[in-house]
Amino acid sequence: MKHIRKFILESKSTAETEFEVLKSLHELGLVDDAELNVYTYIASGSTGDLYLEGTPIAELPAGLRVGGDLDLRDTQIAELPADLSVGRDLRLSGTPIAELPAGLSVGRDLDLRGTQITELPADLRVGGDLDLHGTPIAELPAGLRVGGSLYLGGTQIAELPADLSVGRDLWLRGTPIAYQKIVRWISQLRKELGYVPTEKQIADYIKKMFPGVKGNIII
Repeated sequence: MKHIRKFILESKSTAETEFEVLKSLHELGLVDDAELNVYTYIASGSTGDLYLEGTPIAELPAGLRVGGDLDLRDTQIAELPADLSVGRDLRLSGTPIAELPAGLSVGRDLDLRGTQITELPADLRVGGDLDLHGTPIAELPAGLRVGGSLYLGGTQIAELPADLSVGRDLWLRGTPIAYQKIVRWISQLRKELGYVPTEKQIADYIKKMFPGVKGNIII
């Protein structure tokens, strides 16, 4: 698709003629359904959802703006355009994605479960939930802000940035933090109290360790 679109752009065609050329290429079998769907979305000026789950699409065009959900689950998308904007959910589970572009803003949930993500851009903003479950990521960037819940189960994250901001719950079950630090904190609380603490006392004690989390700490 990259070479086809490069040829069309170099011919100085308008968006309308570009779309017509793509439709013709689709009829010839040179552009697949998923690629045509992306350009149909762009050409129509749509501000709704774009569902590409399970399609053979392998890349997205520069300048793509999706007002609703962008569903790329189980595709071969390995890279996102630098200027991508998603108004609601961005679903990437089951893709070979290993990094995200700087400046990425997702209006609602960002689903990265099971991807190869190893780091997040420092200026990433997520309005809803951020799901990193089962990824090889081992560190979060300073200043990370998540409007909803943050799911870290099955990752290698052992430390959290001091200025982490989470609008709802923080899920630590299945992380080195839960295995190592929290066990020590509970032991320390027991020493301070002189007796076995209740579940509420443990929860309140752990909550103090994460002042930027507005919801519950799930361990």
